[in-house]
Amino acid sequence: MSSHANRGSALEDLIEAQNAVYRSRGIAVVAKVPTPWKVQWRGGKIAGAFPERKGICDYVGCVGARAVGIEAKETEIDRLAWDKIPDHQRDWLSAYDRAGAIAGVVILWAGRGEVWAVPWRDIAVAMVGQRKSLPWQAGSRYRVTQGVGVCDYLARLVELERAA
Repeated sequence: MSSHANRGSALEDLIEAQNAVYRSRGIAVVAKVPTPWKVQWRGGKIAGAFPERKGICDYVGCVGARAVGIEAKETEIDRLAWDKIPDHQRDWLSAYDRAGAIAGVVILWAGRGEVWAVPWRDIAVAMVGQRKSLPWQAGSRYRVTQGVGVCDYLARLVELERAA
């Protein structure tokens, strides 16, 4: 059983490995955005911790002259509920998209062993509809296949963007 603190670490490890490939090959520079934490102390011991402020998206960077904004989500079930993408992350991803950046959500369907790269625009449109989540059955068009490196999510996002 994984702890709350380690949720998403498998996906983050995969993305970090891919980002290292992008950087080493001169394809892109994408980095994790750290969330600042406030630690509460009681009697010289850590009593708790909480984020100091709401963060932006999980990863930012650039591919050539284009900015990149990526949110990483992992789910054990066959749907990703919209409430797993908080309003402040939606706002940032929407702003990135409007500014012409590559904006998207990389999803690890842990129970299926699949990784998807979904353009933010597709998620934003789906959120307006009556669905409360993105079902795994929504389609394999988002599936990331082995490309350059271990999980070529940027290539998938750009490919889907061009096809739109």
